[in-house]
Amino acid sequence: MATEWDEFMQVEGFERLEESRKLSEDESKNDPDEEPFRSKYKAREILEEMKKKVENLLESHPDNEMLTFYKAAFSLKLGANYLDTEELTDAQEHMCKCLELLENYKLHQDACSVYINGLNNLGLLWTTRQKMDTALEYLQRAENLYQRYKEEVGGAPKSYSEYFKRAEEDAERKEHDRKNHLESTYTHTLYYLAQVYAKQDDKERAAKYCHTTLERQLDEHQYDPLDWSLNAATLSQYYVSVTDLAQARHCLASAEVIYQEAESRDSGSESDEVKEKLLQSKADMERCWAKYGLLLLEASQDRLYQGDDENTDRQMRDVEDKAIQRFNLEVTSHEEQITDKFVLDFTDARNVFLKVQQWLNSAKTFYAFDDRYRRGLQFDDGSETVNIEEGGGNPSIHAVKKVNSLIHQSLGKYQQFLDSFKDAKKEMPDKFPELDIRPALIAKFCMGRLFSKLIVPTVQDKIKCVKQTEECYKYVCDYCDINPEAAELVPQELGVCREMVALLPLKMEKLRQEADS
Repeated sequence: MATEWDEFMQVEGFERLEESRKLSEDESKNDPDEEPFRSKYKAREILEEMKKKVENLLESHPDNEMLTFYKAAFSLKLGANYLDTEELTDAQEHMCKCLELLENYKLHQDACSVYINGLNNLGLLWTTRQKMDTALEYLQRAENLYQRYKEEVGGAPKSYSEYFKRAEEDAERKEHDRKNHLESTYTHTLYYLAQVYAKQDDKERAAKYCHTTLERQLDEHQYDPLDWSLNAATLSQYYVSVTDLAQARHCLASAEVIYQEAESRDSGSESDEVKEKLLQSKADMERCWAKYGLLLLEASQDRLYQGDDENTDRQMRDVEDKAIQRFNLEVTSHEEQITDKFVLDFTDARNVFLKVQQWLNSAKTFYAFDDRYRRGLQFDDGSETVNIEEGGGNPSIHAVKKVNSLIHQSLGKYQQFLDSFKDAKKEMPDKFPELDIRPALIAKFCMGRLFSKLIVPTVQDKIKCVKQTEECYKYVCDYCDINPEAAELVPQELGVCREMVALLPLKMEKLRQEADS
């Protein structure tokens, strides 16, 4: 029986799984807008076929551990597929089935990695549902299981990925890969925990897990330099908020070092998107440095105003004496740009002020980018002017091409800006940095207006444009519902969005009726 399964995997199974992987990871990127999950569905069919074959063998050999582990691995893989296609109920069912199959084997060398991956995926699923307490429960179980395995079993378990590819023949290499997979899986656990704690507004724990994640990514050489530097700079803002100047400065200095790595890697790129992302990351980092400097001046002023108050001085000493959690980087020259001690006289304060001014002036060279919002709005008005000048409802072919071309250019710029916020998985963040909330939401709002201005030939094209407009406006509404403080930043735009989200489905229905008539 085991031989039958092994032979099947060697002759056909691994090839089918590689086909499924290519469909899911590669070909899905080119799926058309009207069928966004076409390749994911094809990949699912292969996984279901493989799982069915395992189940058939298990009917004859219900106590076979290897087949049980394979069934669990396929259940989890299918769950991840359903999660990708936004079918959360089915995703949950398959993932929970994986855990159920492995419950009595979770410390087994061949099952532990699959079980931890299952817990991680369920944590991610419940985060998607905005059920943070449930997500936290699964992720804490993953954290605890990793620690138990390290303490009670030791070594590296068979990796989850080994169930879907041919085994590495070299024993030393296999052990190395297994260790890396386990540590990478645990790093993901910590990363997800940091996100959940942040959503629960537990800033201290979020910072702790974020710091550990960044530290592990560095040590394992598993990071994207631009993402890492941005996350480290963002982490500094927590330490700034609790007046932990030394830790905040170290995070910013580390971010700067890794940013230089990204700059060295990507500076030769001819892609405007890559160049712009580098520039924005640099400006964001400089803005974080400036906030650090301003906090330093404010805290120093407060300290001097409060005089020799015993409690205040003790609190300040506690922060100053706190050990710094250092990344494994040489950052001395970057830290020396600015002090991490409270300034005591005018000369010290002037030095800090000048450095802050330098960072802000440099950041402003990029944030002249904000002019694009104005240009976008000016163009939006301009496109209407073109329509009027061309004779109302019957614009010339030349005018249509001109208007549509300008709209697409503007849409491209807005999308390029929004893409700069995406994480390593190319997903938009659940929450934008504080100073970017209004610009990002305004960009989405303007995109909604621009889609509605496109001049298209068919009713189906009109329906598609209305749908894209609705999606943009709904994004603004959903963001403000999840983050109520954002509503205060875009009150007028939000009102328009809510009104249009209610009206646009009626407009689409009328267009559909027109198409059917």
